[in-house]
Amino acid sequence: MFGFFKKREEVFHKLIQQQASITYEGVKLLVKYFETQDSEIAEQLALKEKEADEVRRILIDELNRTFVTP
Repeated sequence: MFGFFKKREEVFHKLIQQQASITYEGVKLLVKYFETQDSEIAEQLALKEKEADEVRRILIDELNRTFVTP
C-alpha cells in the first residue's frame, strides 16, 4: 500500500522537475530574444511555452486523480 504513495510522489516530483527545467530553458530563450529580437528565437520560445503547458496539463490531471483525505 505504501508503495502506491511512493510511486505517485515520484510521478509528481518528475513532472515538477520537468516543468522547472522547461521554464528555465524558456527564460534563457526570453533573455536571448530581448537581446537579439530574433524571430526564430521567438518561435522557439512559443514552442517551449506549448511544451510547458502540456506538462502542466498532465500534472493537473495527475493531481485530480489523486485522492486526498481531509
